[in-house]
Amino acid sequence: MTDTSAKAAQMQIEALRRMTPGKRLSVALGWSQTLRTLILQQVRQEKPEASEQEVRALFAIRWLGPELAAKVAAHAIKVHG
Repeated sequence: MTDTSAKAAQMQIEALRRMTPGKRLSVALGWSQTLRTLILQQVRQEKPEASEQEVRALFAIRWLGPELAAKVAAHAIKVHG
């Protein structure tokens, strides 16, 4: 699912291909940070009563998927108590 036309998507791909590897990495990291911010905002909007720990857990589920988030949580409890 996308809201980008095929022509616009092709232009984006061409622009990325013209970038140096370092610049592409910088752009990708920026996109990743933006996505993390949007997910956190969405979680906080949907669950305004949630504690910061609950927000982080809900974020992890959305970012990593439920299976990996559960493994990370179990490991964190094992390591940090």
